[in-house]
Amino acid sequence: MGIAANTIIKAALRRLVVVPSGGTPTTNQYTDGLEVLNDLLKSWSADLSLVYEDTEETLTIPSATQSFTMGATGDQVTTRPLEIRVASIIDGNIEYPMRIVDQKTYQSFSNKSSIGIPLRLYYRNTYPNGTVYFEYTTNTQYTLRLQSIKQLTRFADGTTEIDLPEHYERALKANLAIEWADELGAGKRVTPALIKAAEESKKIIIGLATDIVPSRTDIPSQGRYNINSDSY
Repeated sequence: MGIAANTIIKAALRRLVVVPSGGTPTTNQYTDGLEVLNDLLKSWSADLSLVYEDTEETLTIPSATQSFTMGATGDQVTTRPLEIRVASIIDGNIEYPMRIVDQKTYQSFSNKSSIGIPLRLYYRNTYPNGTVYFEYTTNTQYTLRLQSIKQLTRFADGTTEIDLPEHYERALKANLAIEWADELGAGKRVTPALIKAAEESKKIIIGLATDIVPSRTDIPSQGRYNINSDSY
């Protein structure tokens, strides 16, 4: 569903009785509202339970790659992932599932410069570009398929629509009103009904986001100690 920022801004002002029903916000109100609205979306993106879907993409990984960056100015030019949930590497017609490991496990790999097909990766959410690290250095060109969580799309201006699920509209209108109320001098107009609407609509987003594929992380388990080999 396409929605414009000005539609959300006008509704938030109406809920706070800053603009009467049928009235038109000022240019400054639209400008300020766009800033607050985008700040709200950036904040929601940091809470992965408020991101409505994962993103699937395929990347071409050159030979001799042990790590690469993803982002607006990265080795792979794309939106920087907040978290990689699922990964696989494709060699010809064969697709191998990859295990996503944490930093501690990645640091335990002693042969990162060894040449081969990597079946494990570690993602570090660096900024402005995220960084993907492989367990091995690639021995040939591969295709990497990723499912990741990325930031919610922000509004470029007041009139350009962006696509969001329908249940986001109520949540954005109510939560923007609360977020913006004190700045507008309308803090006392935040009613219990408005707070309830903001909380309920946000919970719906979180509930529907549970369909996103959960993260797959390789956490090695420690076996029993073998006295003969002096190892686990």
